[in-house]
Formats: sequence, structure tokens, C-alpha cells
Amino acid sequence: DFAAELQSPAVVYEDAAVKVTAVLNDHFHFPPGSPESASRSYAFRIDTKTRSFVYTGDTGPSARVTALARGADVLVSEVIDLPAIERNLRRIPGAPVEAALAHLRLDHLTPEQVGEMAAAAGVGQVVLTHLVPGDDREPDDAGYTRGIERHYRGPVRVARDLDRF
Repeated sequence: DFAAELQSPAVVYEDAAVKVTAVLNDHFHFPPGSPESASRSYAFRIDTKTRSFVYTGDTGPSARVTALARGADVLVSEVIDLPAIERNLRRIPGAPVEAALAHLRLDHLTPEQVGEMAAAAGVGQVVLTHLVPGDDREPDDAGYTRGIERHYRGPVRVARDLDRF
């Protein structure tokens, strides 16, 4: 168990082999007092003697997550293809398109935002995961990677099952 309000990175576990640090993500923006306002999402950093990995979890742009990732070898980040999601939503009669897009813009990362975060944190490489919409029939990964290079010059990979980094 750790504090609900981890506004700055804090060590949540440590032993001789690994140190795990966590920080609150910028993912939930519910009105104070609503039942959902207690919901939390955290980012984690795992440091070993030889490497460091940061996993964003679900988050929108976040100075806290950027601080957690500073100097990490690998940033494992969620990413959304917002134009693809919007196209899919507009095909659904009566879908709350504008409300859904507002949530996605605030609480998730576009490729360009991933690039901004990776550059600001000075990470060694970016691994993209938790791809949304994540349709297996997508012809390529451009919707998840296009725009990262505007800010970040390091290697970027889209994670696949059984990959190693």
C-alpha cells in the first residue's frame, strides 16, 4: 500500500536487487467528491544495478511522470492513435464522441506527447505499449509512432509479445 497522493516520486519497494519508485499519473480528472474521485493510476520506475525502466501506465501529459523517467534507459509508454479512435467513434450512432475525445486528450498520450516526455526526461529508448485502439488489422504502426520524432531522437519500438528490451 502506498499513499493515494504521490505527487513526487517515492520509493515503494527496495531490496538488494531492485528499487521500485512510483508517482501518481495524470489520468483521472473526476469532480471532487464524486465516487470516481478516489480512482488512481500510478507510473513505476524499476532500477536494477545495470538498467532502469519506467512504465507510464495510463496517463495524460504529466510533469510527475517525466520527473520519474529522468535518465531512464527505457520508457515504456502507453500511446493512443487519436484520429483512428475518432473515426471509430463517429461510426457509432449516438456515441458520446466529444466527451470521449475530451477524456482521451486529457488522460492519455498521443505519439507527439510521448516524444515530448521522452525528450524532456532524456531516456535512452521508448517502447510503446497499450496501443489504443489497438486493432489487430492495422496495416502499420504509424498512427502510434508518427510525431514522436518531432521531439525525441532516440530509438522507438512498438512492443510485441515476447519482445525483450
